[in-house]
Amino acid sequence: MNIYSLTHASDLDGMASAAMLVRYYKVPIGNVFFGSYSGKIFEDSMKLISGIEGPGNLLVIADIGMVSEDLERIADVLSDFKKRGNYVFWLDHHVWTDDEVKRMSDICDFMIVGENKDFCGTELVYKFLCPRDKFGDRLANFTHVSDFALDSAIANDNKLIKKISMSVKYLNDGRIANPKLRDFVSCLASGSLDCNVINNAYSEYFRESRPYLKEALESANIIEVNGIRIALSFGRKLSSQEACMELMKRKNADVAIFVNVESGDGSIRSARDTDSWGVENTGMAKALKGGGHPLASGFSLGKKQQLGTTAGQEKMIKRVRGIAQKLYGKRIMYYQQNTGKFSTR
Repeated sequence: MNIYSLTHASDLDGMASAAMLVRYYKVPIGNVFFGSYSGKIFEDSMKLISGIEGPGNLLVIADIGMVSEDLERIADVLSDFKKRGNYVFWLDHHVWTDDEVKRMSDICDFMIVGENKDFCGTELVYKFLCPRDKFGDRLANFTHVSDFALDSAIANDNKLIKKISMSVKYLNDGRIANPKLRDFVSCLASGSLDCNVINNAYSEYFRESRPYLKEALESANIIEVNGIRIALSFGRKLSSQEACMELMKRKNADVAIFVNVESGDGSIRSARDTDSWGVENTGMAKALKGGGHPLASGFSLGKKQQLGTTAGQEKMIKRVRGIAQKLYGKRIMYYQQNTGKFSTR
C-alpha cells in the first residue's frame, strides 16, 4: 500500500502530522504534500488527488479543515479517488459544521474531525495511527504547546516554537510539493526539532522581515464595533502569527487580521484574557471563505484582489467592517480555550 500525506502548509502542526507518518510508516518524502482550506494550493491538492493512479493507496489528510463552499468539490474528488479502490483517512481539529461532517463521513474510511480543545492534528495522527515511543511523545507534546499558543515550562521550547513559526512562514512558498517544507518534515521525522533547515530559515526571515513588520504596524487600520477593537493590516514576508500577535499587543486590539498582499492569504487571531476568553473569530473567517479555530483562523482571497493597491485594501477594509458589524454589532460571541465553552455577551 502506498501512503500519501496531505497536510496543512502553514504551521508546525501540519509539518509534524506528516513527520509522524514518515517516521513510523516510512512514507517516502515525495508522497508528502501541503495544502490549505482554499485558494490555489487547495485547487492544486485536488488535482494531486485526482492524479494518484491505481488502487490500494491510502490518503491521510491531517490538520486541514473544511470550507463549506469547497465541500462538494472535495467530496467529488475524494469519491472518485475511493471508486478507484483507494482509502481516505481524515484527522483534523478545526471547526466543522454538521452538514460537512455528514457529507464527508459517507466518503472517508476513518475520520476524526471538529473543534478539539484537547488534541491538535499531530496528536490525533499520533494517537490513532502511530506506535508510541519517547520521541513521538516529545513531538506530540511540543506541537500541542505550539498549536494551542501555550507557554511551555521549558524556556528553550518557547524560543524554539517562536523560531519554527517564523521559519515555516519563510519556507512556505505555496507549492503542494514544497521541497523546503519537505526537508523540514524529514528533519522532524529523523528526531530533530532544532535543525539547520529551521535555523537557516529563521536567520533569513528575521533579517528580511523587520522593515516589513514595522510597516505593517504603522499602517494598521483600526475597526471598532460594539467596544471590540479589530486591527487589520496588510503586508508581506511576515509570519502571520508574529504579525497578529504584534498587532494585538501594539494596537491594544481584541482581534487582529493580517493579510499577505502577495498570496492573498489572511490570518485572524483573538487576544485572550487571564481566563483564556477571547472573541470568537471563525465567523469572520467563514464570511471570508475560510475556517479554523474559535481564536485562530484563516482564509485565502487569492491573488486577484489587488491587495497591494490602495483601492484593493480600502475594499477589504470596508468588507471586514461590514462583516464585523453583522457579527459583533449587537452581541458578541466569546470562546474560552481551556474549557471549550462559548458565551454570548
